Amino acid sequence: MAERKTIPAKTVKKKGGMTREMWAMLLIAFGIIAALCLYTEASASPLGGAVSGLALGLWGAVGYLLPVFLLVLGVHCLIKKDVGLYKQYYILAAVLLWLSAALIHLFTGNTDWDF
Repeated sequence: MAERKTIPAKTVKKKGGMTREMWAMLLIAFGIIAALCLYTEASASPLGGAVSGLALGLWGAVGYLLPVFLLVLGVHCLIKKDVGLYKQYYILAAVLLWLSAALIHLFTGNTDWDF
C-alpha cells in the first residue's frame, strides 16, 4: 500500500482589521461613556458636553436611547458569531432610531414657524 500524503490546511490570516470582539468592546465602551455623559452630572465636563450636545442635537429626546442602543449592539456583537449576517439589521435599527427621532420631533416640536 502506498502511503498517503496529507496536505496541511491553509490558514487564512487577517491583514490588519479589527476582530469582532474588539468592535464589540469599543461599542460597549462608547455606550458606557455616552451613558455617563447623558445620565449623570458628567455633562458639565468638555467631553460630557460634547457627547450630550451631539446626541441631543442629532436625535433630540431620542438621543437618550443612544447609550442603550450602543450597549445592546455591543453585547449582540459579542454573543453572535457571524455578525456579517446581521449587518443589515444593525443598519435598519439605526435608521429606525433616526426616523423615530424625526417622528417624535414632528409631533412634539415647535410648529410656530417664523421665517
